[in-house]
Amino acid sequence: MVMDYYQGVVTEYLVKNKSVFINPEYELALNPNQKIHPKGTSWVIDILAVDFVQEAVFLCEVTYSRTQHALVHKMADWADRWSEISTAVRHQTHVPEYWRILPRVFVPKEFRDTFAAKVHQAWPELEIIALEDVAPWVKSSSLGNA
Repeated sequence: MVMDYYQGVVTEYLVKNKSVFINPEYELALNPNQKIHPKGTSWVIDILAVDFVQEAVFLCEVTYSRTQHALVHKMADWADRWSEISTAVRHQTHVPEYWRILPRVFVPKEFRDTFAAKVHQAWPELEIIALEDVAPWVKSSSLGNA
């Protein structure tokens, strides 16, 4: 498992909330029984967070890239296949059908608006959280306490 520093910061932020359980570098495949996955049918999710209070599974992506090209592309792929992705997450995690499956993105504050503009059409209500807001020295947390 290769995790960059910012994924570790987000992970620590998420687990501050004792109702959230995480699985970093979560491998999600639309058909996990296949040995080879065609392009656009499997992804490594930076952090899969299961929140028992919110009854939700969050597919968390973390980037500090200026261009955010890879993440924009991943969000477009997810938008196109969201029904299948949600079904696969439910199947693999065994969460109840009524639980929500949602993407959540962590990016540098200075790039948040630019990223939002790039993905707004596919994800108009995507929660985009500034990396600076989840730093260990920041006391309040909307995600960790939501």
